[in-house]
Parts: sequence; structure tokens; C-alpha cells
Amino acid sequence: MNSEALVQNFPFALNRQEETMTLIGLPSRKVARQELSGAVDDVVKAVAALIQKMVLSAIDKRTGEDFHAAVEESFPVYTRLISSLSSILQPLVPRHVIETLVNESYSELESDFREHATIKFGSDIKDQALFTVWMLRKTSDLAGIVISAGKVAEINKKRDGEIAGNYANRALMARFNIDCLVLAIHARKNIHPEVLALISDGLRCAVDAYAWLRQAVDLYAPVEEVQLVPIEFDDEDRELTAESMIDLDEVA
Repeated sequence: MNSEALVQNFPFALNRQEETMTLIGLPSRKVARQELSGAVDDVVKAVAALIQKMVLSAIDKRTGEDFHAAVEESFPVYTRLISSLSSILQPLVPRHVIETLVNESYSELESDFREHATIKFGSDIKDQALFTVWMLRKTSDLAGIVISAGKVAEINKKRDGEIAGNYANRALMARFNIDCLVLAIHARKNIHPEVLALISDGLRCAVDAYAWLRQAVDLYAPVEEVQLVPIEFDDEDRELTAESMIDLDEVA
């Protein structure tokens, strides 16, 4: 079973689209120390520690089958942890601070992969990891558009929930696999080839996440069709048009 099939087994709903910004940009403990303080910082570090333990257990597996089983068991817990953290951060931390945390977290990931991923995993995985982080950045940009657009129309609420759930599952699956790679770097752990192949497959969920969030943008901020206003011609306009057509025939 691939990652796309796996995420479909775990329906995940967001209460509001605002959650998208923090869901996929979980701050690392390093970034959290720089930007947060007090109880909020403690919560972020506690969640990060739980996620680290879960992910390290998964990448210790020696076969693809065992890794898949570990992901199947841990992914629902992973999503609940990040969703809970998102719900805690939103009322306590201003949006611009959350956005800063997300951007700094992505920058930290990019730096880790540029410096260490080629030696650790090979150039193909390094390039894919960097592309995945870039895609997650792009989804954050789209999330900002959705948030700024305000409330969705009542008629679109059901569809909005479907899109949000599909987006979140795929974004979180991509982020889970990014975490597998970066924690392998930090913990100096080797990843077995079968497991690395499944992680590579999981990273592809970032593209699907972006596609789902594009649908949310269309739902919240649809592009209005341009209404063409008919041009009224008077007798002089019609005469000039006729003369220009004669000139074109002569040139041809």
C-alpha cells in the first residue's frame, strides 16, 4: 500500500481553514526557543519530543513492511498531536508570529538537507526533500489567501470540509516523511533502502496537498468572470470600420 492509499484510511477534518498554517509548519524546538516563551514554548517542545520519539521508532525498521506498519499505527497519533498544537497556538500566538515560525522552520529544514542529505541519502533524495519543503512553503502561501478571504459561502461548507481534510492528510503525510529524513540526520541514524523508498513515496503527497489547497482557494476566492460590455457603433464608427476592412483587403 502506498502513502496515498494510506492517508485515505485516516479521515481528518479541520474545524477552520486557519489551522492549515500551523499544521504543516510545526516549529522545531530550536525555532520555538527563539520565538516563544513560557508555557507555549514548553508545549511546543513537548509535542516535538513526542513526535521525535514516534518518528525515530519508525525509521529504525529494517523492512518496508515493518515501516509501513509503524506509519499506519503512528500517523493518526501524529495528526492529532499537530492538530492539538495548532489549536493551542492560534488563540495564544499572533498570526504574524506563527507565520514567522513556519518560515523559519522551513528554512531550518532546507539548511539541514542542503548540508547533510547528499551524504546521508544520496542526491536524488536530497533534491526531492528540498522540493517537498518548497511545495509545503507554497501551500502555506495558499493558506494565507484562504485565511484572508474570510468565511466560505454557506453552500460551499460541506465541500470546504472535504477539501480541508484531504489537504491536511496529504500535507501531514509529506511532513511526517520529511521528519523521518531530518531526524535521521540529527540522530545520525541510517535508513534501510526499503524504508527510504517508502519515505520517498510519502514525500510525493506534498504535490497532492498543494492541489487540494488550490481547490480551497477557488472556493474561497473565485476569480470573477470579466463581463464584456457591448460596444455601440454609430454611423461614423461603422463607416471607418468598413474603410479599414477595404484597406486590409487591398494589402492582402
